[in-house]
Amino acid sequence: MMYQDDMYYLALSICKNEADAQDIVGETIVKAFEARNQLRNDARFKYWIMKILTNTASAYLTRIKLLLTFFFNLIVKESADIRLAEKYITLSKTLILLGKYLLMQHIQMEKIMNI
Repeated sequence: MMYQDDMYYLALSICKNEADAQDIVGETIVKAFEARNQLRNDARFKYWIMKILTNTASAYLTRIKLLLTFFFNLIVKESADIRLAEKYITLSKTLILLGKYLLMQHIQMEKIMNI
């Protein structure tokens, strides 16, 4: 695929993990293939597929944030030791802030690319 390297590096810049970036690129290619009839102007293919990739990566980050929040809330619920629960809450907040930071980088990348 012509833009596969560009797609990979954009996905990597968003999720900061090589394996996840590869998964996002693969999922993007499948989505683009399934939606190929919606592309109206072949000259805008790169913009179109990069937009699919950023949406796919954004959904990925949202899923990760929801899963982390769910699991940490579950741990806090099950924790009998209040100090341990407080540590998990602090860790959960840190992970959510990290997720927000990664999402902000994603939004900034969209602005830079005019997507």
